[in-house]
Formats: sequence, structure tokens, C-alpha cells
Amino acid sequence: MSNINHFLENNQSSVVQNYHFLCDSSMILPIREYDVKHKLDNIKIGIGKTNVRITPIPGSFKITDGPIAEYRIENDSLGKFASYFMDIKLNENFGISDFKATLRFMKDYNGIKKVSFKKEISATENYLIVEKLNKNW
Repeated sequence: MSNINHFLENNQSSVVQNYHFLCDSSMILPIREYDVKHKLDNIKIGIGKTNVRITPIPGSFKITDGPIAEYRIENDSLGKFASYFMDIKLNENFGISDFKATLRFMKDYNGIKKVSFKKEISATENYLIVEKLNKNW
């Protein structure tokens, strides 16, 4: 965990900057029983043996209850900003060997929500969400 914390605090890549931008409580709309906290408290981490997945909003919920929260980002042609996941690969010493992020938009097509846009952001790519808000994604 200390490697992950150090990474989140010190890495300046677009992947991590986007994550911090989305963690801000102004970007999260609670839907049910979800207490949107200060930016640093909105961290959800799933840890495996060789990977770590981090997201600002919990990605798992009972389907019958629906999502806990959603992002306040919407685009006329793409729909609602649905998810942002950072995937971190760990080496045998639990150091970070690689990372990337994936963002998705969802749109309603005849009552069925489908992914309308998916973008994978590499560790070295310059792709800031804050710069895309009023432009083309």
C-alpha cells in the first residue's frame, strides 16, 4: 500500500491527474446512501497479487439497487461519463511496473445503456479530462 500511496501522491502523469480531478467531490453526484467525501477520501482500491485497480466511485453494487454515485460529466454526443479505472501492474516486490487508465461514456439507446466511447490512456500519454470537457474527446 505504501508504494500505491507514494505513486498517487507523486506521479504527475495524465492518468493520475485525471484520477485526482475525478476524486473531487464537485465531480461526484451521490445517488443513494453514498457520502461524497473530500477528494482524498474518495479513493476506492482493489488489490490483487499482481495488479491494483483504483477508481474514484465504487464500481460494484447490487444491480437491483443501481449505482451508488455517478460523475457530473455529460457530453451531448457521448452521453454520461460512466467510469474511470486506473490499472496498476505490480512486480514481484510489489513495486509498480506499469499503469494505465480506462474511461468510458454510456449512452441510452432505446432504453438500453451501452458504452458509447471508451478510451485507454497509457502511462506516457498526455490526455487530461479537464482539457476535454468543452472540446472533442
